Amino acid sequence: DIFIKRAVMDLFYIGFVSESTRDANCKNCRDLLSMVCQQHPFILSHLIQILKLKIGDIGKLSTYLVQEMPWTNWKPLGEDLEVLFKWLKCPISSAENTSTRIVLSKMNWVLGYLPKEDHIATAIVVAEAFIDYSTEISSQGIVNTSVNTMSNLAMATISTSGSLETQFCKWCWEMMSKLRLHMMDQSLNEYDLILSGNPDIFKQLQDFDLSQPIERVVSAAVSKNAIACYTVLMLTQVGHSLPEVLERGLGFVKVILDSGRFDHTMELLSYLLPLFLIDNSAVDHGQLIYILSRLVNADQTYLSLAKTIITGMFPGPVTKEMGNMLHRIISNFDNISSFSRKDILELLTRMLTSISNWSTNTSVLYLLDVVCSYAFNNKVCYWSILKFYEDLHEQNNKKTSSGGIFSIFSSLGSQSHNLTLSSGYPQFGFLLFFVLQAEDNYMQKTGLWRAIIGELSSEKTLEEALAEAGKKTEVNPPSSSQLIIYRWAQQGMDIRHDHPASFVFWQRFFVLYLSRPAELVNGQEVSGVGMKFFSGMINSLYYSKIKASIKSSIDFFEKQLSGDSVSGKYEDLSKLFRTYYIWIDDPKLMDSSLY
Repeated sequence: DIFIKRAVMDLFYIGFVSESTRDANCKNCRDLLSMVCQQHPFILSHLIQILKLKIGDIGKLSTYLVQEMPWTNWKPLGEDLEVLFKWLKCPISSAENTSTRIVLSKMNWVLGYLPKEDHIATAIVVAEAFIDYSTEISSQGIVNTSVNTMSNLAMATISTSGSLETQFCKWCWEMMSKLRLHMMDQSLNEYDLILSGNPDIFKQLQDFDLSQPIERVVSAAVSKNAIACYTVLMLTQVGHSLPEVLERGLGFVKVILDSGRFDHTMELLSYLLPLFLIDNSAVDHGQLIYILSRLVNADQTYLSLAKTIITGMFPGPVTKEMGNMLHRIISNFDNISSFSRKDILELLTRMLTSISNWSTNTSVLYLLDVVCSYAFNNKVCYWSILKFYEDLHEQNNKKTSSGGIFSIFSSLGSQSHNLTLSSGYPQFGFLLFFVLQAEDNYMQKTGLWRAIIGELSSEKTLEEALAEAGKKTEVNPPSSSQLIIYRWAQQGMDIRHDHPASFVFWQRFFVLYLSRPAELVNGQEVSGVGMKFFSGMINSLYYSKIKASIKSSIDFFEKQLSGDSVSGKYEDLSKLFRTYYIWIDDPKLMDSSLY
């Protein structure tokens, strides 16, 4: 070790200290030092101690040196971190500050590589450095809140270029995200213990009101410094205990959101939203709804909308990241015991549908589609999410009359059938499936569909059948254009061929299309009435469009068979859609003598 340290000292002196040799040997010495440190990572600590003594002499050459060192292999000692933390407090233009930022950025912050105490200490120092910088700027006559907002918006840019101030602010936020600070960002064991309310896990947190190491950060958070708010949420009870989250935590999240830090807001929500499983009634909290509403509307700015129109890009960056956030949250619930996937899907669905005008906000619909995708192939979750949309649809169509026979009949004429979601959203296939299935179940449950089929079998027009069925069942029927059979067909035509739910939309359509009246006539089976939905010129054209769409699906799947894709899946789908085409093309299926 002594020999290696001596060699490192000589290389450092020749390449960086000696004015007569460093110009010619700086790069070679740096490469040699890097190779030595790669083989002997402990030398990095020795290098930091050398720099501590000589950084004033070599100045900006220190940044050139540290850029190529293998810091990912380094496990710093306490005295090493002290040096780095002291340098970080230097002016942001100094060699000390710049070198520290390079070293900390390149270190290995993967969970478990370094002690958690190093993560926490680094977070506090980074936050304090940011606070010092913000205080310095505000003391120059600029309003502090404006500085916070402008700096945070600046560092949200993708470019790494910009002023020193912008680069420093951007680095602070990126550094905070690299650290593993929140208890729910540790192992799944800690995740589970937080949700179960285990008191021992909370003892490992900093105390917002009492812990001395974070006093300055807490004070700055109370003064609405965004990075201080982020830090206290990550390290203290205000970001881990639901009562504390409701009382103080959401206020800090709002500060971060209002400062323009959408990415860090979503990062925090990935830890905070599961806490609402502890008390579902808290999902209606005003600040939570405000935060979610701001996020889902972030891509609706004039600039974002113009970009979407020009590029056709959807979802926007914030909405897409929210979708990623939901994926991260949901994926944890198959591996913990406190709550299940069903619980988190129900919670997220309630939260998202609590947002004002959710049914017309494409960002919310995108997120609900993500939630529904996790329920589609899971039996328990399927029935749970379907029940939610069934209750929602039933509530939307609940009679508001005061009672009595007269009021019931008058309500049939005055009220219309309300849809949970209109057509025109083929990109949200999983969500549309649950919404349409809820509508279908409502018509079956109320007897409305069976009544419509019965009326059509007695040679009534579709409009007459709807009116008569509504009177018999005392249910407000949908308009003919809103009939569930058409909505299944329309979604089947609009959705992309390879969507996992595409064949199910057609399956549900044919269940209704092949319906027959339950009653026998003179002991004989009655003909199917499916073609009655496609009588008249307009509906006849629609019928042809359905046939063409199914044929297009067959062509798509057969084309996939000729490619390099896995053939089994597409072969089965090709056979299934050929069967669908026979059902729609052969009128004999409607004959009373079929059976």
